[in-house]
Amino acid sequence: MAGNKMRKRNIIISIFMILAVTVFYLGLPLSISFYRAIFDPMASLKIEKEFRKLSSDVLIRKLHPIHPFSATPLYAIEILAERQDTKAVPDLVKSINSWNPDRRYQAIRALGLIGDKRAVEPLLKIVNDGELKGKKYYRSALLSLCQIGYEPMRPVVLERLKRPDGARNGSAKMMEYIGKKDNIPLLEGMLSKISGDDVNARLDRGSIKRAIEAIKKREGIQ
Repeated sequence: MAGNKMRKRNIIISIFMILAVTVFYLGLPLSISFYRAIFDPMASLKIEKEFRKLSSDVLIRKLHPIHPFSATPLYAIEILAERQDTKAVPDLVKSINSWNPDRRYQAIRALGLIGDKRAVEPLLKIVNDGELKGKKYYRSALLSLCQIGYEPMRPVVLERLKRPDGARNGSAKMMEYIGKKDNIPLLEGMLSKISGDDVNARLDRGSIKRAIEAIKKREGIQ
């Protein structure tokens, strides 16, 4: 009887210790981030400045930290995307499967900005999974495929563009990269239907105008 009580107590102590270590392990970086946000608002800019001094090879190694909530990969992803460094593509592809939502989203965006066709297949998988499975990821992956110039996405984008929310669901932005001159009348028709002068109307007009201008420039239309 005494032996059973001892075993139960040891099990409870072990569980408590595991929980305590887990909370510390997961909570410490969040606590540090909160502290920096309150007492050192410029900390993020300082870190980013230091990261910009690093080579792309070093930044790529920072994409896979031990701690799941580390902010390190986010800085690295942003800078690698700005540099359009194709060496980062394989590691960014791994990052789009991260269970950290911020890291996953930023990696999807970065692949589009880099524009390497090796990213097509993994991005296409996200799109094929459907919008309902993850609207933010779906939309970002679709935009990235357009930025890469993946032509089969044009019918999908046009279908989204014809929706009632076509001016603000990201489709106009996608058309900047994948639209053709034949799509200009559709965009101009949408533009003519936008009335009012509120913030949303101005944003909608701006997104469609940018799409038309981008298509004309790419197609050599005066």
